[in-house]
Amino acid sequence: MVNKKKIQSLKDQQLIDLEHYVNQIENTYEQLRYFQHDFKNILISLNESIKTNDINLVRENYQHILKSQNIVQDTNKSELNFPKLNNIKNMLIKSILYAYLVQATQKRVPVTLEVTEPIVNEPIDTFDYVRLLSILLDNALEEAEKYPDGVVHLCFIKNNDLTVIIENTCHENYKQLPELFKKSISSKGKQRGLGLASAEMILNKYKNISLETQVAGQVFTQKMIMKW
Repeated sequence: MVNKKKIQSLKDQQLIDLEHYVNQIENTYEQLRYFQHDFKNILISLNESIKTNDINLVRENYQHILKSQNIVQDTNKSELNFPKLNNIKNMLIKSILYAYLVQATQKRVPVTLEVTEPIVNEPIDTFDYVRLLSILLDNALEEAEKYPDGVVHLCFIKNNDLTVIIENTCHENYKQLPELFKKSISSKGKQRGLGLASAEMILNKYKNISLETQVAGQVFTQKMIMKW
């Protein structure tokens, strides 16, 4: 009886997580639909500006388009240019990372991404990998955006193992790290606690995957090691 309740509880939690990420995907899809609908008019507008040979008008319209699309442009480099993503060959994972990087850009949270070499596949079910990454990335961004100096660093290292390192600014003092992974216990409230508890349930399915959590100074680090 106890086992049946535990299995049902796990299934219920998986459904909650799935609904959460489906909603995220639907929101992203709606944004893409809106952009595609408006893209033709954007090109027409730019084309008419270019025809005038008035560079000031072209620049003015260009800046207006960026603003209307909620795109923040860095004067030194485009924040929406993520060449390192080319090394992620799994399209689902690449999509999750791209959506995350765009979201961080919109929230003005600096993110660095390092992918040492092309990653074609992973030693984990893709759906589980998406859920794990989504939980860890969401938590890192939520924590980093709390601080004016908040940043996130992502690193994917492929050698004999596949290692994913997620670091974020953290000014809080986590005295008991294991407590973060208990259901409904989290510094960000119930939803984050459920997310970390779900991450632990996924990790428990794999003997070849470990997650190391560390706090050093003002940096919170999650290091996931996947063995082939």
